[in-house]
Amino acid sequence: MTDQSLLLRPDDHAGRAPDSTAVVVPTTGQRISYQAMVDRSRQLANVLRSRGLLPGDHVAIFMTNVPEYFEVVWAARRAGYFYTAINWHLTSAEVRYVLENSESKALVVSADLADVAEQAAAGLPQLTLRLLIGEDRPGWAGYAGMVAKAGTVPLGPELEGQAMLYSSGTTGRLLRLPVAVRRRYDLGSLRAVAHSAAPCPVEVKRQMIEWFGPVIYEYYSATEAAGHVSIRSAEWLEHPGSVGRVAPGSVAITDESGRELPAGEDGIIWFTRPASRFSYHGDPEKSASMFNDQGWARMGDIGHLDSDGYLFISGRSDHTIISGGVNIYPREIEDLLIEHPAVDDVAVIGAPDDEYGESVKAVVTLRDGRPGGPALERDIIDWTRERLAHFKCPTSVMFADSLPRSVAGKMMKHRLIEQLAQAERAEGRARCT
Repeated sequence: MTDQSLLLRPDDHAGRAPDSTAVVVPTTGQRISYQAMVDRSRQLANVLRSRGLLPGDHVAIFMTNVPEYFEVVWAARRAGYFYTAINWHLTSAEVRYVLENSESKALVVSADLADVAEQAAAGLPQLTLRLLIGEDRPGWAGYAGMVAKAGTVPLGPELEGQAMLYSSGTTGRLLRLPVAVRRRYDLGSLRAVAHSAAPCPVEVKRQMIEWFGPVIYEYYSATEAAGHVSIRSAEWLEHPGSVGRVAPGSVAITDESGRELPAGEDGIIWFTRPASRFSYHGDPEKSASMFNDQGWARMGDIGHLDSDGYLFISGRSDHTIISGGVNIYPREIEDLLIEHPAVDDVAVIGAPDDEYGESVKAVVTLRDGRPGGPALERDIIDWTRERLAHFKCPTSVMFADSLPRSVAGKMMKHRLIEQLAQAERAEGRARCT
């Protein structure tokens, strides 16, 4: 953490034009000036300090789209705290995991998430402050009242806080709009559209460029921020599917042994000059595994460089599913599905999806010779949706006689994926004949 005097951009705006608009709430017409936002962030920072939070402590943010979000983030940043914005789609058990894992000492919640937050935070002794925006509730401090009573003169050092993320993402369905609807809108003033987080299917992006024009920019990075690659529309049309051209020597592709691979051959993507020495909270072994003995960093992706130095992403080395830009971890879903009364064994994989990049597919074997079928598939999906955030849940379930495991009992997902691909190709050939 460093002295933040040069980093507080909202403060700079407030100093130059205090009444200029920082936040607009379209549904109500509310406008919040930079000065008001900066003052409230200073007040909230003092509230947090007064409750014993020290630089390096953690603040959790569990909100929907409310204007207070900005002042909460800037309060944490200016007081030297780590802060995590928790995905509001998560269940109470999933929110509780984030609170416990991050060791959060303060939790700020919007009123519409109060019920979920109440269950998630119950009995957590490390939460010394629970602030609720928008309503009164026993056991919670009212956000507006607490902030209003605090002063704006800092009660402690202003240090640069940092975000600590637990995966996030967005989705979009624009191409599903009828052509007639698309033609109603003049896109002539559109200057730039950026996308990232998950590979975009080639044909989908091609259609978006045809519709929007050559204003679409893509970048490849990750929460770990080990490196960054970007590409413009014109370049992409010449190298469809690429995420950008890398600076010479900044990216290396290797096999599992560390041998560098030639252009066109898939392997582990390494950033040879990583932007940061990142780490995973509470997991030093995983943190160490993301760097090699040369100091190169990886983000868990498989891909290749073409002969012109353009990078292409082929998949995830650990089978993490990326659906609509959201990282979905199969083990969490598998650990739940194995508890279903009909399931004997399970593997969760990513299935190709034209809209989301990948969708969640569960391949299961059943207990006691029970037959599968559409009704059981629906039951398994609904059962999962009652227990996990919906974006993590399978959208399809396939019933199998057995799943490939090693003699040590490890699920061999590469083999499973290969088997499914072969079966799909064979089915396609059968349809053709």
